[in-house]
Amino acid sequence: MFPKVAILLLSIWLFLVNGNLDQRILSGVYLHGAMILVLTGFLVLFLFDRFDIPLPMAFFPVFFLYMYFVSLFNGGDIYAIAKVLVFFVVVLIASYCASRMSVEVFLKTLVITLFTLSFVNFTVIIAIPEIGVDVGFFEGDWKGVYDQKNSLGRLASLLTIASFLLFLLSKDFGVRLYSFLFTVAAVLFTYHSGSRTALASAVIVAVLIVGFCFLMYVYSRPIKDKKLFTSILMAEAALCLFFVLSSIYVVDLHTSYDGISVMGHFVSLTGRLTIWDFALENLSGINAWLGYGLDNFWTFERFSTIGPMQGMGDFYPHDSHSGYIDILIQGGWLAAFAYFCFVLFIIYLFFYGGLSPQVKLCAFGFFALFFFSNLTESYVTKSTNIVNFLFVYAVGLCLFNSVQMRGRRVLKLRGYVAVKNMRLFGSK
Repeated sequence: MFPKVAILLLSIWLFLVNGNLDQRILSGVYLHGAMILVLTGFLVLFLFDRFDIPLPMAFFPVFFLYMYFVSLFNGGDIYAIAKVLVFFVVVLIASYCASRMSVEVFLKTLVITLFTLSFVNFTVIIAIPEIGVDVGFFEGDWKGVYDQKNSLGRLASLLTIASFLLFLLSKDFGVRLYSFLFTVAAVLFTYHSGSRTALASAVIVAVLIVGFCFLMYVYSRPIKDKKLFTSILMAEAALCLFFVLSSIYVVDLHTSYDGISVMGHFVSLTGRLTIWDFALENLSGINAWLGYGLDNFWTFERFSTIGPMQGMGDFYPHDSHSGYIDILIQGGWLAAFAYFCFVLFIIYLFFYGGLSPQVKLCAFGFFALFFFSNLTESYVTKSTNIVNFLFVYAVGLCLFNSVQMRGRRVLKLRGYVAVKNMRLFGSK
């Protein structure tokens, strides 16, 4: 019974956390209220069910708690503790899903939910274009029920990756068929959203997944010199990456039209380079080591103190538009070092933890999506973001299924019903 309730709550949660809705659809107050209700539903579920949490999962809420205390040191809002508490519950949800659901069930829930949400968006785009289609600078781009096109692009990109993973992992012909059709539809949806970063993420992550599948196939066969083959492949990839990176140079910095030139082709970053430059310029002194704290840099009070961004007029972003810059600006070099060490630990478990091919492929897909997406969007310090949630879930998969962590350093949560059953049967 409990896993079915969890699937229902998970579907609603995934439906809500993809982005801010257009105010004409649903105001932010009601959206956040719905999120709180779902989180409360999960907490009630946890009171009755039982599951384990590997202690390394505590890194995530501790990471947020550290940035919260830094923000208080820098005059931040005391009520930001709510974000820490919400993220703690999100970590519990991800841990529950990783321990109590199979990979295929989780992917099916994700794919069906995202496709349903995409269908709702498509209906709004066709039936109510004054809401579903963007105007002004991005006129003609699809945005659906969201307040901007990037949210719809992220939804379509996630559906592309999730359905592609389900297509590769499932052995059921019917599941593979609808997964393939969903993948094709999602790619078209991503294109029409006009979000170049979302389209690039979907395509590049899909290519990386195919490459990883190829490597898993090679290592599963009785082929000699596998390590030599992998080394040559990695060297070729590094050489190609070197030639691409060596051809990059910045274009139109300190404007809202900035970008980079890659091998003679202009790639627009729509002001992101200017935002990153502004953030790093103001990362000095004690703030360079400790950061400014949780959500305590991109504020009107901060801008009134240090002044506006050069070339951006009165535009004030809500985040760095890069997860890596946000770690530095909110947590400083200390937080960045801790996060880097934690990621190295998870990578070690990923390669040497004895994970099944199914778990490895799913985790790799979400890891690739998370690390690539955070180049141009900020997801690391968001408590109610679907990309960050999937990353935490993938970390949970590695921790729950690795040989090194199996049965060790685990916090056992026992709900009311579980404890009651233990007493009835005389268990301790």
